[in-house]
Amino acid sequence: MNSTSLWYDVEQIKKWIRRRKILSAIKYTLYAILIVGIIIYLISIYDAAQSIEVTMYRSPSLERMGFMAYRITAYPNIVNPTGTSFEAKNVYVKIFVNGYYVSEIFKPYLRINPGNNLEKISFELNLRDLPEIVKEVASNEGVIKVKFEGIATIPLKAFGIIPWHEVTVPLELLPEQEFQLSSEDTSFLSKLTRLNLRSPADISALKAEVERLRGDLDKTLTEFSNLKLKMADISQRIDKVESLVTKLSDRLSDVDELISELSSLKSELNELRRRLEGIPEIYQLRIVRVKYPFVAKQQEQVMIEIIIEYTFSKPTDIYISLLDLETFTTLASIDDTLQGSGLKTYEFKVKTPTNLGLWRISASSSYYRDSEFITSDTKNIQIAITM
Repeated sequence: MNSTSLWYDVEQIKKWIRRRKILSAIKYTLYAILIVGIIIYLISIYDAAQSIEVTMYRSPSLERMGFMAYRITAYPNIVNPTGTSFEAKNVYVKIFVNGYYVSEIFKPYLRINPGNNLEKISFELNLRDLPEIVKEVASNEGVIKVKFEGIATIPLKAFGIIPWHEVTVPLELLPEQEFQLSSEDTSFLSKLTRLNLRSPADISALKAEVERLRGDLDKTLTEFSNLKLKMADISQRIDKVESLVTKLSDRLSDVDELISELSSLKSELNELRRRLEGIPEIYQLRIVRVKYPFVAKQQEQVMIEIIIEYTFSKPTDIYISLLDLETFTTLASIDDTLQGSGLKTYEFKVKTPTNLGLWRISASSSYYRDSEFITSDTKNIQIAITM
């Protein structure tokens, strides 16, 4: 190897070393800038989280949905006084009633912007399966205490733009809320407590008694229908007798006999009317079951069946619907007119959304009574949307 070749190799090594130094300097500079951006973002997020206040922009509501069933809705306003916005992913909120875990709510995305952030938290509470809570609510004079505890995934971004990492943090949406049951419901729960209903089996036995009373009610409805038919027959007989009276007015003896028969029929008709007025109008409508697929693909047509049980003493207009709980839009609905007692199934074909995750839908039944629209029952379902 001559001196020229050796000098050339040495120069090549020096150039490589200089390039490596430049690339290392650039790399560590970028790392430093990224770390500074993450620290700045974390400081702003921490400051925003510490400054957040939760108030109620609307009074919480408690709506009675059926036998020992309620819908509880809270309206938190998350006030962010800073100029920094941040987002939370996969928010799981656990719901505790009087210290007992009863349900949970899932939100795939929650963004906290500067200023007011109005949210809504709603869930259904069925006390039939919660005897310990029934005892506490009865002892607290009908006060239900609801607490929301949750966790959320916070994505860490350099300068609030470049995704870097995700952390799971506890999330408190609002303080403990208290709801007051009506005096009638409080009295009923107190009676259940005095009956020593300590297990779901005890409440199931009470439910069986309610079903027995419903059977007696069906018999009363049958008698009611028979009375109406008999009253119609008597009215026809009265019309016939009055027609004969008109034709035979010149025959006094026949007229006297017919008048006596007419008076007897009118007395019988008045008695039937009195008995008929004593039977109250009956309006009962509930959802027995909702059949639906547990898993479906995006933009797929799925079949949802709603089975209802009804008891109406006269023809009544009803309304069955499916509501998307994420967008609060009606997916499908149907109007119908029912009378008497029985079960009926309604089928709906709906198209799944494009978003992946849990698709929450509310099935509801309503009816019209004296021009008033009354929601009698709701059931929430969840369908897992996959690719």
